[in-house]
Amino acid sequence: MTIRTDLEIRNGQVSAVRNDNSKTDMREKLPEVKLTDRLGSTKWGESVRKDAGQHADDPALTSFEVAHTLMASGAQKLVGLREAQNPGMTQSAHLADVESQYQTYLGRSAQASDRARASIKARIGSIDSEFRQRAKFSDNGAGSEIRAVVRGMSDQQRAEFIANAISNEDGEALGAILDGHPSLSGLTKGQIDNHRQRAMQQLTPDLLKLERSLKKADEILFQTFDEALGVGDTLTAKDVRARFDAEAQKATRARQEAQDSWGG
Repeated sequence: MTIRTDLEIRNGQVSAVRNDNSKTDMREKLPEVKLTDRLGSTKWGESVRKDAGQHADDPALTSFEVAHTLMASGAQKLVGLREAQNPGMTQSAHLADVESQYQTYLGRSAQASDRARASIKARIGSIDSEFRQRAKFSDNGAGSEIRAVVRGMSDQQRAEFIANAISNEDGEALGAILDGHPSLSGLTKGQIDNHRQRAMQQLTPDLLKLERSLKKADEILFQTFDEALGVGDTLTAKDVRARFDAEAQKATRARQEAQDSWGG
């Protein structure tokens, strides 16, 4: 019995099989890419800089905005690239190109992020120096005595003493307590940090805003780059590429076996 593959029953009639390949999409279905909030928006830099108040144009924050914008905008453009396959290119070749572009994007993102985070770290260090100078920190040799007195106080007395030092801008007392090891004043590191924050809030509120913005910027850069790494497998359709690679290797072996069979 001969089976006719060139005919089909359509609308009750025997008809020739339609060659409708032009309307058939033979490409593999790719996984959906869901960018995180940090990768999905380029407005994070603008928001953090705004929170810094009068220091919004600080070079470290500008560097942060540039780095974050590069990472977010780049990720968004890569998503667009993945969906814009050249019809003259196979899906396998297209995804290989997306993977190559993604690796370039990661490299440039890493460089921009590292530069910005180094700038942020240096700026935070300089803020501490500015705060100490504007709060009139000083050491006239009485630091150890001040710490000993404070250490002998009750928790309430200690808190009141430090609050008065802040209100009176007593740089010698503040320097002795905030610059010394916490245990020498009967305090914990957490308590020292809290007193420092209160001193900055009262004496240099602009620097406190800048410091908080810089710390937030550093955290955003770290998280954004981590998320850029995490989205890679989905963005570049790693599993689909692996199947294409396996098929390509299979085809290569088949070709070689065919050639070997006839001595080619």
